[in-house]
Amino acid sequence: FVDIDLIKRSREEVRHARDYSEAVVETIREPLLVLDGEMRVLSANTSFYQTFRVSAQETLGRSIFELGDGQWDIPRLRHLFEELLPRDTRIDDFAVDHEFPVLGHRHMLLNARQIHRPGTGTGTGMILLAIKDLTAQVEATKALEASQSRYRAIVEDQIELIIRYLPDGTLTFVNDAFCRYFNQGRDELIGHSFIDLVFPQAGGQEAVRQHLASINPDAPVRTFVRQTEAGAAWRQWVTRGFFDPQGKIVEFQSAGRDITELKQSEAVLLQYQKELQALTARLI
Repeated sequence: FVDIDLIKRSREEVRHARDYSEAVVETIREPLLVLDGEMRVLSANTSFYQTFRVSAQETLGRSIFELGDGQWDIPRLRHLFEELLPRDTRIDDFAVDHEFPVLGHRHMLLNARQIHRPGTGTGTGMILLAIKDLTAQVEATKALEASQSRYRAIVEDQIELIIRYLPDGTLTFVNDAFCRYFNQGRDELIGHSFIDLVFPQAGGQEAVRQHLASINPDAPVRTFVRQTEAGAAWRQWVTRGFFDPQGKIVEFQSAGRDITELKQSEAVLLQYQKELQALTARLI
């Protein structure tokens, strides 16, 4: 008689460990491959099949470089497996940009690990390859940068003075018109207080602070009209506040338009009205 309980328990433990590992691999949302030392696919998770639109029959047992009619035969991928992995047991965030025949252009980050069985030499172990598709994020970033570039071009083309600043008045952005008006470079202006610069008199500074204090999530846009100083040009400032999720102000944007001619016309009109009223009174 031979007691085989230990052998059976060992086999059961191995089976449980395998089932556990396979369950972990299947629940990972990123495409995942397990390769042997010859770069043949030992297993792949569901995410890999769905992402790259291939089946298990087309994948298992084949070299990764043969998958999908050679769509994985990528020079940077060969560089990863043939040059980097033999020197390092792990590769983190290896960037690959590639045009796939069916999927189109993809931006990916590859993470690879060598897994060696005890007692085996280099090259006879397995490679765990995780693939992170960053295409959506990269395209969103490019779209955002393009949008910001268009917005900046629009802002720079304006003859109005356009600025952005922190709640304490510290300038974070000025357009070219603002630089020309104050005859200073952008680097000379950024980081300084726009309140001190635009409203040098104490009365003007207090007035603009009250104007900014009136802006809140319920009234995010306010208009403010004032001369920078006695005898200077009149400007209409339209200010918008930007808030964090808690409703706290994080930044302001103001556009200043010269309305001096309008103010002068209003003054002339007011004078005509007074003269007309005086003439009417005399006639009566």
